[in-house]
Amino acid sequence: MSTTGTSTPEFEPAAPVLKWVGGKRALLPQINRLLPKPEFGKRFFEPFMGGGAVAFSRTFDNAIICSDANRDLINLYEVIRDQPEALINELGKLSNDEAFYYEIRDRDRAEGWQLADVVEQAARVLYLNKTCFNGLYRVNAQGQFNTPFGHYVRPNFLDEQAINKLHRFLNSQLVSGERRVHLRQGNYAELTREVVSGDVVYFDPPYVPISITASFTSYQSQGFGLNDQKALRDEAVRLSQSGAKVLLSNSDHEIVRELYGDKSQFKLHVVPISRALAAKVTARKKITELLIETK
Repeated sequence: MSTTGTSTPEFEPAAPVLKWVGGKRALLPQINRLLPKPEFGKRFFEPFMGGGAVAFSRTFDNAIICSDANRDLINLYEVIRDQPEALINELGKLSNDEAFYYEIRDRDRAEGWQLADVVEQAARVLYLNKTCFNGLYRVNAQGQFNTPFGHYVRPNFLDEQAINKLHRFLNSQLVSGERRVHLRQGNYAELTREVVSGDVVYFDPPYVPISITASFTSYQSQGFGLNDQKALRDEAVRLSQSGAKVLLSNSDHEIVRELYGDKSQFKLHVVPISRALAAKVTARKKITELLIETK
């Protein structure tokens, strides 16, 4: 934490340790321009934490409360917060070898894996993220990780500096002495029940795919369909009407524009972004996304 004279103290930001598909590192300047500092004593909420780029960039003396439905993801952040050296030691046992990759990947097929040591589970998630194809976190119907090997020459799955910096961020304390960063595992609606007037909320949900069938069937099969998008929009309205400031991100798709088309409730900001849209990691295309601000 640093201070300048009698100005409000600011905290050292941290960078994501994961290569997260749809991560917001490239959009941080635009996002943080639209995300105000919470009122004094109020909090910042990020219910779809993912790679954590936005939360980890917040430097104000306000509590940060993040959640994600992904149990493995929250466990990783908890281990970085509580046992960074143990995680670094465990990562040092791993190697960038295809046969070894599939051995590590298939550990969640074994009975009792969810009861394995939390450090071992966390190391597996970070290792797979950096060595799998395109950093794609994908599971099958049984919840088993199934992304293939990425064939990278030097994947940096053991970045001690990044782990230790995030460890310091997750253990930072408010000026009052209270813990600044709180981690939760669960559905976004479980977290937003805590939001009150003066709080700030950033939603980065699963995006509406930029190419989907008219029937929406293929999109619904991904687990966050049109009804989920509508429910999230309605929750954003509810929170805004309760006095919270809300910002959402989503794809620049006609469905999203229609969902958030009420100009009395929302203001749409179109932002350019480069995304990998093809099978090849190097095949990137400039597209636009939407940042949706509540009024």
